[in-house]
Amino acid sequence: MSKVFCFIGLMILFSLFSFSQDMTTIYSNLDIINNKIYNLSQKVSRLSKSVESIRSSNKEAIDKLKKEFDEILIDFNEIRILSQSMESVCSRMIEMNDSLRYNINELRNDVNAVLGAQRILRTQFKEVELQMENLNQRISKIPEIFICDDCAPKFSVGASAKYYPSLNISNIRTYASPSLGFNFKPSQKYGFWLDYTSPFIISLSDYSSEYNMTISDQWTASIISSGFYYNLNDLIRKPIVYTLGFGVFYGDAGYDEYFTNDIGIDRGNISGFSSYGVLLLIEASYNEFINKLPMEFYVNLTGNLFQKKIKLNTGIGPPHDLGLFLISTSIGVRFNFWGK
Repeated sequence: MSKVFCFIGLMILFSLFSFSQDMTTIYSNLDIINNKIYNLSQKVSRLSKSVESIRSSNKEAIDKLKKEFDEILIDFNEIRILSQSMESVCSRMIEMNDSLRYNINELRNDVNAVLGAQRILRTQFKEVELQMENLNQRISKIPEIFICDDCAPKFSVGASAKYYPSLNISNIRTYASPSLGFNFKPSQKYGFWLDYTSPFIISLSDYSSEYNMTISDQWTASIISSGFYYNLNDLIRKPIVYTLGFGVFYGDAGYDEYFTNDIGIDRGNISGFSSYGVLLLIEASYNEFINKLPMEFYVNLTGNLFQKKIKLNTGIGPPHDLGLFLISTSIGVRFNFWGK
């Protein structure tokens, strides 16, 4: 009988371990075992009562029943031990399952955190890619900003020193004069200019036979000119640019002061001069427009043809006749501006 119960217990234990993955089944089996133990206990209790009732009438039968009862009790204890062992195993499995579930939740949280960080990194990476693309576009435009084969400045401002060598004769002296110029360049090949020169100082000397002395006067003149110019070579490919220009001008001169006013010489009629005319401009300039350097150095030679002869009357002797043609030369620098 004990072997039968032992075999049954082992089968039950094997079944419980076979279905250890399903906690609901384990608890159900434990309930079944407990119920069977309870039923078996009830049967033993009834059997004990029966044994007590018949003890006096049949001692031999009682001894036999007692033996069987002891065997049943042994089997019952074995089943109870197996049941307690199963409960312990189930408890450990529950603890392991709870621990595993907790670790899985922690791992899931870690995975979600990694996924969140990955999404942030992906977004930041896209932003970096966009910034790199914008930077590459800007870098690709650097040659357009600083180096441009087809670019030329649209507007320039220049300052120069202008000198009139044709006026330096025996009794006339002139000095270098400041000149301010503006250029507008709608094309690489041609453009327009405006130039203003002032003060333009002329020193005139006359000999007075009455006072037996040379009298020197200072006159102040100014010239404003404007015109059209054309580049004789490619503006971009060569740093030396040769220019031919045509234009018109207006100039005037007026008496500034008596050199010998303190001795009270009677000067008679002193008259100024004003006239207009046309001019021819020849210029050579050095620039690096291909690299968009704003500075440009230039020298030019200008021939001014007046509408009437230049005559300056000092009031002593005949007026000074300077003729119709006046030559000037300039050396200066321009600052250029680019535009669309």
